[in-house]
Amino acid sequence: TYQLAYVVHPASLWEHFGPIHLQVSVPENVGMRGSVEWGNTGPIRKELKSGMTDIYTTTVKDKTGEIYLAVDAESWKKHLASNNKAQQVAQRPGGSKH
Repeated sequence: TYQLAYVVHPASLWEHFGPIHLQVSVPENVGMRGSVEWGNTGPIRKELKSGMTDIYTTTVKDKTGEIYLAVDAESWKKHLASNNKAQQVAQRPGGSKH
């Protein structure tokens, strides 16, 4: 997996701490996991210029701990490979495989 960790603990030393509104966008069908609750509805699927994406949202209110996010490395690599092939085809004269 590819991972990201965010340490929330320093916020425990702050007098004021507003919630963290977290939004994570990953390409469609790329597995993503996190140490936070993403709500009951799951990701929202949205079309962007780069293709379909899954958007996960949550609000973090705790002033301590860590937030961990991870995406599945194999599905990420497959997405990048298919994206590169599509870009190469689009860059050819006429924009087709033939």
